[in-house]
Amino acid sequence: MLCPKCDSMVVSRRQATGLLDRGCALISLAPFQCQSCQHRFRARDPESRGAERPEERRTNTRQPVRIPVNFDCGDNGNEGTLTDLSKDGCTLDSKRRLRPGAQQAG
Repeated sequence: MLCPKCDSMVVSRRQATGLLDRGCALISLAPFQCQSCQHRFRARDPESRGAERPEERRTNTRQPVRIPVNFDCGDNGNEGTLTDLSKDGCTLDSKRRLRPGAQQAG
């Protein structure tokens, strides 16, 4: 699906927020938002076949990637694999235990 404003392919389904969104759902139109230009719009959901979907809590789409990385975590260097990349973060798979939500200092 493309954003009708900027033609970006980075579009995510959003939660229905009002009466208009709920009314549009009756005719199979779902709310979406472009992650590039933030334009919110309604369109037919190509993945929906009339069934209720759980609401997505993420605001940015995660792209599946597998990128080997080296990183510092206080005492020494470590190795891992960067996965699930998004505009706001990523997942780092490593033998080293990291705190959820840990961020690089500096």
